[in-house]
Amino acid sequence: VSDAERFDVIIADVSDPVGPAADLFERDFFVELRSALRPGGILCSQAEGFWLHLDIVSRLAAIGRSLFSS
Repeated sequence: VSDAERFDVIIADVSDPVGPAADLFERDFFVELRSALRPGGILCSQAEGFWLHLDIVSRLAAIGRSLFSS
């Protein structure tokens, strides 16, 4: 990916993690987003509510920790 195709900030306001949007809650999706960020770039993703979907939020946090330094 060239620098012209990279972003400083990516905001992913995705749908619920079921049906067609399920892939947007998987590690491969976040790997693709990471490759589209410039060094020092920021990724923000909607991740459901931790009061109702702690399992989903925990899995996404683990994915984030494995792919990003902060």
